[in-house]
Amino acid sequence: LLAVLLVSVTMVPAVAAYSEAKVYEDALGSVEIVRETASARESYVTVPHKGDSDQKFFVKEWKDEVDGREVWRINVFEVDSRGAVANTPILRDSYYWNDSTGLHIHFGTYDMDNLITPGVFLAIEGLGAALAVILGLATLPALALATAIAGALIFGAWYYKNLDGSLDMYFSTLTLALIPVYLAMPGSQPIVVRLGSHDVPVLI
Repeated sequence: LLAVLLVSVTMVPAVAAYSEAKVYEDALGSVEIVRETASARESYVTVPHKGDSDQKFFVKEWKDEVDGREVWRINVFEVDSRGAVANTPILRDSYYWNDSTGLHIHFGTYDMDNLITPGVFLAIEGLGAALAVILGLATLPALALATAIAGALIFGAWYYKNLDGSLDMYFSTLTLALIPVYLAMPGSQPIVVRLGSHDVPVLI
């Protein structure tokens, strides 16, 4: 069951270059890596809907330096039914890095404004696509996690945000290890996500 739920339990970034596209697929959506080097990666992520109206996103990542730290910046673009990638990204000023303690994600002011607006499901699905790539989750579990996080932000963003409107999110190594275990269990399960400086239980 875990093999179905997870595309991979390893975290990015990748350090090797690949000359051919790789596709990881299961019944819960797909992540198709179309370009990958030591400093950049481009992927198509399919977020499953009920029926035949799956939504596709284009996720673009590249290495950058912020405050002396090497990070991965990330943009998420909507892809229409004809396969055309939108000119303007849904998520555009966020970045992440990982270390021995876990995964750190910084959501910029623009992205936070999108994510904390009730009813903006496209931005939440875009976050799900980003998490599918960043965390290595299959897209449906990643979307469930994104929905839970967005729900927490909508009701408590004023409490968790930085003064400039951005937000820092942190998943500990233990939390990352437990995500596939909880997703395999029946019903909603709580995980602890640090939003700003506060540890917040989020149901997935």
